[in-house]
Formats: sequence, C-alpha cells, structure tokens
Amino acid sequence: VLIFGAGVIGLLVLQLAAIKSQTVSACDLSEWRLSLAKQLGAQEVIPPGTDNERFHNAFDVIYETSGAAVALEQAITMAGNRCPLRHIAIANQHATSTIAASDNA
Repeated sequence: VLIFGAGVIGLLVLQLAAIKSQTVSACDLSEWRLSLAKQLGAQEVIPPGTDNERFHNAFDVIYETSGAAVALEQAITMAGNRCPLRHIAIANQHATSTIAASDNA
C-alpha cells in the first residue's frame, strides 16, 4: 500500500492499512509528516526528490490523499495498469490535472 500525502486523511488511511497487517509506504513533501507516518506504522517513507520510476507497479493499491494535482498524476503513473488507485482528498477548487491514456503495463 502506498499513501500519497501524510496529512490527516493520509495518516488515518495509513493506520487503517497498518491494522490490516499490510506493508504500508507513505510519501509527502514534509519530512516532519514522513517522520510521523513512520511512527504510526509506515514501513517505508518516500522523501521528496525520490525517483518514483522504481515504484512503477510496485504496490497493490495506492491512496492519493493530498489533494494535489501533481500527486494525483504521479500516483496514476506509479499505479500503472494493474494497481487500483483510490483518490480520497479535498482538492483546491481551481486544481486541474491532465490524465493521458497509457499503454504502460
């Protein structure tokens, strides 16, 4: 399980996934939030600037909880064609995102 965004919603989702004994990873722009995610059960945290290409198709499910358009785009890319993506976020009313069809598996 990958959680995009370690804010209130993301940390709640993280704890629920951890209760189910699933391997949970979290990514966020804030080192403080990532530290908190680790304390609350994340086995791995992905800091800003990490090359996300190595995580393509690496998760069974991805939760995008940040509400940031760029995070949603990254989550879609990382999910590939086989990983379910759950978008649980409150986005800025002016946020826009471009989602292109892909043949990547």
